[in-house]
Amino acid sequence: MKAESETRNADTLPGGPVPPKEDVHRIKDDAEALEAARRVAAQIAEGSAERDRERRLPFAEVELLSQSGLWGITVPKAYGGPG
Repeated sequence: MKAESETRNADTLPGGPVPPKEDVHRIKDDAEALEAARRVAAQIAEGSAERDRERRLPFAEVELLSQSGLWGITVPKAYGGPG
């Protein structure tokens, strides 16, 4: 018998599935990754205390991080990432 967490999928989560964005930026090198990290950190920092105080989930901030291409820097070159 599968645990409840194993059987849940995006269709059962609040708001339903989020379609993938095809225009996600691909970071090409270390310098670009550092610049993106600085830019995203500055944007996420805006309103962070209020967001924490109000216990709001950071959906927009996670989307910003995703669109920046920073999550892609963990993908090895062998699989199409920057390595």
